[in-house]
Amino acid sequence: MQFLQQKWRVLLAVACGGLVGTGLRYSLLEYVAIGGDVAKIVAVNMVGSAVIGIFVGLRARLSQTIFAFGAVGFCGGLTTFSTFALQTAQYIEDGLPGQAALLVTATALPCVLVAGVGYRVGSLA
Repeated sequence: MQFLQQKWRVLLAVACGGLVGTGLRYSLLEYVAIGGDVAKIVAVNMVGSAVIGIFVGLRARLSQTIFAFGAVGFCGGLTTFSTFALQTAQYIEDGLPGQAALLVTATALPCVLVAGVGYRVGSLA
């Protein structure tokens, strides 16, 4: 019974983290008046990549529930891979391959770099 209670606690933590992350992402993409859609998508993905790096770096010091809330739920809800993929496909469909290439380049490399930096920061804490 204890095992099932722990699993439900972790599942609830993921769901709550996703609720917070998704709400934040929607608010940032919908209501923040800086840059265009591409800049907002890149910014949200970079922040999420850095935060998940920090959570992974801290993982040994976090409970399974806190890690699940932050890394899986919050970061999973905050980041926008599906939005990124759809926007890229729309650029290609609209005959804007340069915009598609810019979005892919501006998202992939910086997100990998900030995830690594976040991991290092979390590992040092």
